[in-house]
Amino acid sequence: MKLLPAIRREKVRYLVFEIINSKGKKIRSNYAFDEINRNLFNYFGIYGMSLARPWLFQELYSEEKKMGILKVNRKYINHARTALALVKRIKDDDVIIKTRIVTGTIKRAKEFLETNKTI
Repeated sequence: MKLLPAIRREKVRYLVFEIINSKGKKIRSNYAFDEINRNLFNYFGIYGMSLARPWLFQELYSEEKKMGILKVNRKYINHARTALALVKRIKDDDVIIKTRIVTGTIKRAKEFLETNKTI
């Protein structure tokens, strides 16, 4: 299959987020992703979801570090940050979701997840 030229390809950003919870326990990925997806849908709506095209990488979520990666259209990165900040509870646990870094490549986002240092 032939790739689209760069001019037609949708430009995306990768947002690395951290979940800070009050109990300090691990948060399972399915609970976290269900709540984040629900909140993204509530914030964006159907039309906004089709434009922003948010995508959570479940295989890259670290339960120990409570960090994950969200891929979103570059025009809607601030909307995605706001939607993540509005998540208040995950599975009967008070949480705060903090954006750690926004990058243009998945490689750099993965590096940040592994090393947890600012790039």
